[in-house]
Amino acid sequence: MRKILLLTRIESQAFTALKDCILPLAKDRDWAVHVFALGGMATTATNLIRTWNPDGCLVYAAGNSGLHGDFGKWRTPTVVLNAQGPFRGITTLSHDSRGTGRLAATELAALGMDNFAFFATSRRLSWVEARFGSFADEIRRRGRSVHRYATGPIGDWLAALPKPCGLFAANDLMAERAVSEAVARKIDIPNEIAIISCDDNPQICEHAEVSISSIRPNFPRCALLAVEALGCALEGKSYRGDTRYGDVGVTRRVSTRLIAGHPPHMAATLEFIRRHARDGISASDVIGRLGGSRRSAEGRFRKATGHSILEEIQAVRLAEVERLLADPSVKIGSIAARTGYRSENFLTRLFKRKTGLTPSRWRAVMTRKRQGG
Repeated sequence: MRKILLLTRIESQAFTALKDCILPLAKDRDWAVHVFALGGMATTATNLIRTWNPDGCLVYAAGNSGLHGDFGKWRTPTVVLNAQGPFRGITTLSHDSRGTGRLAATELAALGMDNFAFFATSRRLSWVEARFGSFADEIRRRGRSVHRYATGPIGDWLAALPKPCGLFAANDLMAERAVSEAVARKIDIPNEIAIISCDDNPQICEHAEVSISSIRPNFPRCALLAVEALGCALEGKSYRGDTRYGDVGVTRRVSTRLIAGHPPHMAATLEFIRRHARDGISASDVIGRLGGSRRSAEGRFRKATGHSILEEIQAVRLAEVERLLADPSVKIGSIAARTGYRSENFLTRLFKRKTGLTPSRWRAVMTRKRQGG
């Protein structure tokens, strides 16, 4: 069994998502992976290499602002993920942050917004600048400009933005902060400010004061590339595969669900469905919150959203099914219970009716697509 170190500066949410995809792939190769968060201290990493004498290393988010060092001096096969810059003689894999910016612009523009903004509390990170640059370029291509946060009270900046406005927050943590500040200022999300971010961390996006729409990086693809690249390095071969991975889509939540012209409690109803659909709620649970007769509640909901309450519940559940299927570490047999379905067979029939494929077949097809097959 080969001994592999997975090193990071801090265990961020993005790192955790990536780690969860790497571990099962490493297990399939009979690798024993040990995870360490080292801060920004390169000397600590060097000492760790000497102590553990690993067969190989995966290093996450290396650069001037985090874990860094002359990896060539380790004399250990190493692959660097989401690096701030290239490292001589070392395979580096990176997220296509410019693609993320373009996707955010496309998503917000589709809402019919005339005003756009970008929110990040730092300008020094290369991925932040890449996301802003491509976002602004795409918005300018559509004949609009982008307001960018610089300094000062965030709430004041949000209140001063021309409305309605589509706001791209650089990641989920920044989006959560923007949502909190907007709610405190009684700014209507999404009708005054629609917000989208990146990383799609359910712990943040689902539990913010208004649930946050977020772009899903293709962490399974990154994990696969990382393991393949390190496998080549362990065998003394040159890695010839992709060194960049993109996104797999957008998880849409309340922060971009425009329902202008309808009462505020409809947004609260959509939020209730978003939060509790996986708990096994029924249309009756939602009707009880809307009030009135079943026919009246269903009619008001369909007028606001264009579909029925049950269709909304199923859409939320099936979106979560697809998200779980994209993670190779999640067993297919556990997905029904995790998404509010009492029967795996029922979920399989429903999923096949929607996609034309069984969950296992869908996972296989999506895996091939992510691998470029």
